[in-house]
Parts: sequence; structure tokens; C-alpha cells
Amino acid sequence: APLTKYSADIHPRGFRQYMQFANGQLGDWGPHWFDQILWNMEEAAPKQIYSSAVMPKIRQSNWDSPENQKVIYQFEEFVCTWQHTLLAEHSEERHQVGVHFVGTKGTLHLGWRDGFTFYPNNNASVIHIEQLFAAFLTAIKTKKQPAADLKAGHLATNMALLGVLAQKYGKSINWDGSKEIIIGDKDANKLLERKYRSPWVYPKF
Repeated sequence: APLTKYSADIHPRGFRQYMQFANGQLGDWGPHWFDQILWNMEEAAPKQIYSSAVMPKIRQSNWDSPENQKVIYQFEEFVCTWQHTLLAEHSEERHQVGVHFVGTKGTLHLGWRDGFTFYPNNNASVIHIEQLFAAFLTAIKTKKQPAADLKAGHLATNMALLGVLAQKYGKSINWDGSKEIIIGDKDANKLLERKYRSPWVYPKF
């Protein structure tokens, strides 16, 4: 990353909102939620990505990551929408963070510390189950792969970074998930890499 003077606004936690060091709220939280989406929908990557955002004006003038952001991910058979705001905690909402799967029989919310909740369309009782860690603990004890392995983390992180890239680029991008390139756009593909500060170089695989 660029050499920068120490600032308490950046370190230890503020770096997330400085794009020279991180990827904003989407890059920070996105992989956690996209992992669940790709897993449940049995998908590996979106085909088209578009983002709109509002840059910092109110909360912290030194930040250069989106204050409000919405990203539309087009898959083969469904659309995924990411939305965040740093201006409010959405206390009027039932859940402040998480994933909502909207289906024909109701809406399933997968939360962070509040387990999952199903809201049926037929006015039946809401189903709520607290967070379970049994699968994770079993993977540790048996040394077997967890439900979310390294590849799952890679694909979820890709999805977050593509939303960041689309916002920087200012228009839709078409993604080839098998080759991991943006289709037909050399300028957009350049944004898949960061500029490294000498003597470090971007790793080539």
C-alpha cells in the first residue's frame, strides 16, 4: 500500500474505509454474507455486476469508501442485491445485518449473532433458531473440511471485490467466473490488480 503517515483515524480499525488499504464496507462485510448466498444457491459467481454509491459527505470527511452503496449481482436464475449505509443503524428494521432469501413461501433471514429466522407468507408463526456452531466445532475435532472451505472464501471475496470494482469503474461489468476475467473490457480488467509500492510486486499465478 502507499506509504502514509500514522493516523489514529486509520489504525487500528479505521483502515477499512480507506481504499488505499482496504475495500470499504463491502470488502469488509461482503465475504461473510456472499459465502452464505453462494452456498445456499449453489452458485460460484455472478454474470453481471452494477453498483451505485454515495461517497462520504457527512460522517467522516477523510474516508474515501462509499458511505451508502447498492450493488446488483445478476446470476443465471436470480438477482442478488447488496445494500449498506454508514449513516444509520436501521433500528427500525428487525435485523440490522444479514442475508434475506425471498421466496414463494416466505422470507428467510440468516443473521450474524441472532441465528436464522423464517417469516412465512401465510401468516403462520415465525420460526427462529439460535446460531449453531456444531458443524464448525465438528470440523475442528475431526480435521474435516468445514462447510465454508478456502475455495468458498475465495469465491465470496471475489463477489465483494467485483462490487467494489464496478463502483470504481462506474458502469456494469460482465464477469467470466471460470476464467476470472471481465469480458470484453481491457480497462476494467486493469482494476483487478492493485499498484504495489516498490520493492513489493503484485503476485502472478
